[in-house]
Amino acid sequence: MTNHWNTLLAELYGSPDLMNRFLAHPAEVLREKGIPLPEGIEIKALADTASVRHVVIPYLDPEGETATEQIETRSSKIVM
Repeated sequence: MTNHWNTLLAELYGSPDLMNRFLAHPAEVLREKGIPLPEGIEIKALADTASVRHVVIPYLDPEGETATEQIETRSSKIVM
């Protein structure tokens, strides 16, 4: 997934048209690029700017691991 994502990011930064299409229809572009998406999941895309950053609060599965375990697992993957 990382290689697909890195490739897509490079394409997005290199093509304003693709970036605009991705922001409007991210699931469509992800599927076109071979990145599978689970059924029934809505995808939204936001772009950071020089003065605006977005923070996503991840979904925690109420029937999965404890919230603490899920947060620790996800926190180890955060890149800033």
